[in-house]
Amino acid sequence: MSDTFTVRIATSNAAFEGEDRNVELARILHSLASRLENDPDDSLVRLRDINGNRVGYATFNEAEGEV
Repeated sequence: MSDTFTVRIATSNAAFEGEDRNVELARILHSLASRLENDPDDSLVRLRDINGNRVGYATFNEAEGEV
């Protein structure tokens, strides 16, 4: 069983520019939540911005130390 869940999102591209950056981040996180609900066995989820660019991932991991 996994001990940690990691989400990593790079916010350096155009989808995160300006005042809408929080909206885009929320959209990605909502999409991630939906994918986790619908496919709970998926141990690695690649995350994409509104433009289709890969911006990160979410994964289950063995704990490497305390958080």
